[in-house]
Amino acid sequence: MEGIVSAVAIKDRKTPYGLKKATSFQIDDNWYSGGFRTWEIEKGDEVRCTWEENDKGYKDVTGMAVLTKGAAPPPTSKQTGVPAPGRRFPIDPFAPERTINRQNALTAAANIVNGVFANNPSMMEGEDIASIVVHYARRFEAYTTGDLDREEAEAMVKETNGDLQT
Repeated sequence: MEGIVSAVAIKDRKTPYGLKKATSFQIDDNWYSGGFRTWEIEKGDEVRCTWEENDKGYKDVTGMAVLTKGAAPPPTSKQTGVPAPGRRFPIDPFAPERTINRQNALTAAANIVNGVFANNPSMMEGEDIASIVVHYARRFEAYTTGDLDREEAEAMVKETNGDLQT
C-alpha cells in the first residue's frame, strides 16, 4: 500500500519491561501500528507500507519505506485554523510553487523590456535595466499568484467593515 502520512502519534505504552514508546501512523484515513520501533517517518512523507491485521483487528506495520520526504505541514485557514489541503489560490507567500511563478514572471518581464527597448535603445540610456525587469516581474508575479486579487478583496472587506462601524 502507498500513501501520504497525515499523522504520526507516539504514545507511552506499559509493557512487562516498563514504559515504551509506541508509534502509530495515519495513512489515507487509516491507522497503522508501528509498534515499539523507532521510525524515520514524518507527517507529509509519501510511503510504501506493508502490514498485517492482528487478532485484535489492528493493522500492524511489517515494513515501511519513504518514497519521498514530505513538505512542511500545510497552511491553515486564517478563519478556521483547519489545514488547507493541496494547492491554493492565491498562493501563499512562502509556498514552494511560488518559485515557478517568479521564474515565469521574470522571463515575461525580460521579454517585455527587451521587446520595448530593443527598438528604442535611446530609452535605456542611464537606466538600470535589471531594476526595470525586476519591477515588471514583481507586477507579473503579483498577478499570477493572486496577490493583486487578495489585496483587492482585503481592501473591500476593510471598506465594508469601515461602513459597518459608522
